[in-house]
Amino acid sequence: MMKLYGRRLSPYFERVVLVLSLKNALDDVALTPVPGGLGSEDYKAITPIGKIPTLEVREGFVIPEGQVICTYLERLYPSPALIPDAAADAAQVELLCRLVDIYVSAALGPVFRAVREGEAQSDAAKEAVVNLQKALSYLEYYITPGQRAVGDHWSLADCAMIPVFFFVRTLAPILGFDPFEGTPKLKQWHDVVAQTDLCKQSNEEQGKSLADFMAQSKN
Repeated sequence: MMKLYGRRLSPYFERVVLVLSLKNALDDVALTPVPGGLGSEDYKAITPIGKIPTLEVREGFVIPEGQVICTYLERLYPSPALIPDAAADAAQVELLCRLVDIYVSAALGPVFRAVREGEAQSDAAKEAVVNLQKALSYLEYYITPGQRAVGDHWSLADCAMIPVFFFVRTLAPILGFDPFEGTPKLKQWHDVVAQTDLCKQSNEEQGKSLADFMAQSKN
């Protein structure tokens, strides 16, 4: 059985879980805690990068990086397809995934740290919110109208976006901003997707993992 190392709190880990869920392949993969913790020598023996997620396909064949894992799973389990056949739509999916990784996730880090450290009203937090809103505006510009991120069918883009929007929605009230102000297409996407069992179950698991993380941080 394959092993996916990480924890549900990580948006990069969770996107892989969402891909597996959509492909009805969760039973083929054991969701496995990181041995020794992030950056430990035990974990670096599996992947020298030492970050999550990592997919251990078999002994000696390990794939790091969430989006690379998702692409591998797309080829391993071709149905249902999460990358459209049409070249333009496929490019749109890849672009949204890249925007999440390069801009939105990068902007979320400082926002999360500000909240975790009790500095939600600091100047640094306010600057972080501005950067996050800018990153969200990129998604707003490129997302397509429809029931999903690209058209009306699930794609890797939805799998990348759902876990980061868990954090956006969770942190926004604490920091006093509306993530959907000026982003009507994102709001439409979120309002529709948030009603699906896939999103509800993912958000629930991330919520549990976040609560555990915050409790451990206080100890």
